[in-house]
Amino acid sequence: MDHRDRCLNGPFAPVKEEVTAYDLPVTGRLPAGLNGRYLRLGPNPLGVEDPVTHFWAFGAGMVHGVRIRDGRAERYRNRWVRSTEVSDALDRMKRGLQPPAFLPPSPNIHVLRRAGRALALSEVGGLPHELGYELDTIGELPLTSSMDAMSFRWDPAHQAHVGVLPRTGGQVRWFPVESFYLSHVLDAYDDGSTITVDLIAAEGPVDVADPGGTKPRFDRWSIDLRARLLEQRCVDDRAQDFPRVNDAYASRPHRYGYSTATPVHGMQFTPRARTPTTRSPTHRSSTTWCGARRRCTGSRGTPPSVRLPSPQTRAATRRRARRTPVT
Repeated sequence: MDHRDRCLNGPFAPVKEEVTAYDLPVTGRLPAGLNGRYLRLGPNPLGVEDPVTHFWAFGAGMVHGVRIRDGRAERYRNRWVRSTEVSDALDRMKRGLQPPAFLPPSPNIHVLRRAGRALALSEVGGLPHELGYELDTIGELPLTSSMDAMSFRWDPAHQAHVGVLPRTGGQVRWFPVESFYLSHVLDAYDDGSTITVDLIAAEGPVDVADPGGTKPRFDRWSIDLRARLLEQRCVDDRAQDFPRVNDAYASRPHRYGYSTATPVHGMQFTPRARTPTTRSPTHRSSTTWCGARRRCTGSRGTPPSVRLPSPQTRAATRRRARRTPVT
């Protein structure tokens, strides 16, 4: 792979078609009681000005969905999240024109259900977009906020602080910490007078021109409100990001956290196994972690997987889609 356009190849290569496919092959067995839709949202390159400087997180949003029912993967479909700018770009492409060289941020970071609605979220600079059941874009969801816009810059010489605000209101308590860049938070919970926060930290912010210049690590903070102390501890120093916790344990004590990791941060991320958050950072058990090339399985064996349609089958898929009813 050409390192100069690494963010446009492999798992980051653009998906150029919207597809609907039915009766997907399943490896293993899906639980009979698992019924519903699995949705994921991510950036998909559209209107790339310079492949060399393109960063994978800047793509327009595309949502993917699998309908699971009675042990079957009934249907897969993917659709662009049609913000105004993305809709205009796709319209230009239909007319044989090139899309704009740059698109402003669009919803591409996460999709969730809120008050019976499926919402595609944007990390910066955009409003949530509501999605219909067929993953069509209904439109922007207007939001209001009382926070004033703020500008900021990274200053490693500036003393960093962590603020603790009581849920019931009151004065913010500030704890000085070593200067660092906070990427994403896995989870946090309190136990009496102690607050535990699991997060991804780095020495400085990510430079999109050189993603390998920083090495985000998995840290744990222990904030002792009585002693007025904050302890920072590295749980796993391998480069990683995008942590998640089992939603059933959100804001509660947890043993495992999940993230993505790579031996060289500037290269492609690869899925990794769970990281034990209650063990020493020097612990390296083959049952709890894996490198970029080793396949890991849990104690219950290999989980089932669903095979999504390949480009070679998309023409047949479109023909079948026209005569297969949507349920």
